[in-house]
Amino acid sequence: MPSGSVTAMGEGIELPAASTSPAAARKWATDRLESWGEADLVDTVTLLVTELVTNVLLHARTPCELRIVRGDRLRVEVVDGSARVPEQRRLDGELTGSGNGLLLLSALSDDHGVVIDPTGKRVWFELEWPHPPLEATRSHARTEGSGNGDPSERASGAA
Repeated sequence: MPSGSVTAMGEGIELPAASTSPAAARKWATDRLESWGEADLVDTVTLLVTELVTNVLLHARTPCELRIVRGDRLRVEVVDGSARVPEQRRLDGELTGSGNGLLLLSALSDDHGVVIDPTGKRVWFELEWPHPPLEATRSHARTEGSGNGDPSERASGAA
């Protein structure tokens, strides 16, 4: 992917390791949800997408791919080129300006986790989907990583 470019794909968007990527990710996610008639999910999804894409910039420092898939739940994934597993910070009573992304993920998503593969990792979260498309509901049950509680998809500390 050329440096600084954003590439739209069928189920996702490729983002460069650049400071403009969180804003591009928010816009793409907003447009996608609104096109599906689900504007009520925009605030939560864009907040969590911003956290995950920003984490890629700060920690993985690689380009990433953002995917949003409709199924029996709304599944959002950010794929990057680092195999480093994110660690949830322990709350010591004081929140700082950074390091709270996984806490937000735990608080706002219905399920989340991390999948490590040979090329990096996929950090994902799911939200209850108020209007799942019928065909996606059928096919989602057959796909890998459906958020069914498989421990291999959970991050350390993810619940």
